[in-house]
Amino acid sequence: MIHGLWPLFAIIIICVITITVLKIFFGGNKDGTEDYPYEKQQTLFTPAERSFLGVLEQALEGKLRIMGKV
Repeated sequence: MIHGLWPLFAIIIICVITITVLKIFFGGNKDGTEDYPYEKQQTLFTPAERSFLGVLEQALEGKLRIMGKV
């Protein structure tokens, strides 16, 4: 029974090696970093959003918590 599984194992090993080699040569940037279309913002809320959040929290009198940008 084990002898019949060797071709399957060989195919799996060849596939893993092929995928690894392709990833090394064609995947990602050459310097090891990845480019993302997003940039980190300095603050979570704009000043206007933060002000509005404060007004909402005062109106709720601590009964509820508002979670922004979740």
